[in-house]
Amino acid sequence: MPNNEACKAYLAKIKWKDGFTCMKCGHTKGCKKSGYNYQCYGCQHAESSTANTLFHKVKFGLHKAVSLIFEMTTSSKTVSSIQMGKRFDIRQGTAW
Repeated sequence: MPNNEACKAYLAKIKWKDGFTCMKCGHTKGCKKSGYNYQCYGCQHAESSTANTLFHKVKFGLHKAVSLIFEMTTSSKTVSSIQMGKRFDIRQGTAW
């Protein structure tokens, strides 16, 4: 993934591949908004592509988070949280 916007687009594509359903009221009608968000026609709740995912409220960049998860799930070797912290320039506790 080249940047945060591409990651948001990818998550939106996966999250709403079967259509939109509002997390708040369960309504299935809504419209796409800027920034890969959806707004419910029923309750007007705006939902981001990262809401209720592993990447919700990530504080160090979505691109970095997706890259970190990709590396951890595809690596054939065990990678320590210390190594991941150094590689992705985050604290060891965050990587853990």
